[in-house]
Amino acid sequence: THPAYFTIPAKNATKEAAELAGFEVMITITEPGAAAIAYGVLNQDIGNYIVFDLGGGTLDVTWLKIEECNNKKSICLKEHQGDARLGGLDWDEEVLRFAVDQFRQKYNDFDFTVETTAAEKEGWLQNARKMKIVLSQGSFANGDFLHETQDHETLFTKIRLDQTVFDGRTASLVARARKALEDLLERSHLKWSDVRNVIPVGGSPRI
Repeated sequence: THPAYFTIPAKNATKEAAELAGFEVMITITEPGAAAIAYGVLNQDIGNYIVFDLGGGTLDVTWLKIEECNNKKSICLKEHQGDARLGGLDWDEEVLRFAVDQFRQKYNDFDFTVETTAAEKEGWLQNARKMKIVLSQGSFANGDFLHETQDHETLFTKIRLDQTVFDGRTASLVARARKALEDLLERSHLKWSDVRNVIPVGGSPRI
């Protein structure tokens, strides 16, 4: 598979890389097409479908059309839109910024960027990601955040993040995702009433 925006040279390079790895490549298909097949879209009604693929670092939104010819259904990729700088990591980092803000309220002289080690930064980011996942299913999330000072003193605080606060802090990210969808519909001359279903791909659309 390859991203929907790949050019012919990029598609060929993907095919050659797979062959060098020892695979026999029969055909390459777009990632949105593969997601649609996995979803079982060929068993669905003929019409328009949107694949909403919000990955860790990028957003891809694709219009697929299911068509029928000689009693066989096929997937036709019609249009693509995206945001190469928007992904689940942006939500993680917003939760992380909230945690840092709360930590500073307790420890006024705490400077996350300067004082924390690379391992601590990664640990904080992982905790932020876990809180985001909890918020995908609940109304609040708790997280424990630690920092060991140069004097080997352990600073600790338990942080609670409510869904309403999370929604407010990430509203601009949601707006960017919505804009990609709206831009796709506008470029495709589609209305929401023309779309049979939206196929979410990956974990981030659960946010």
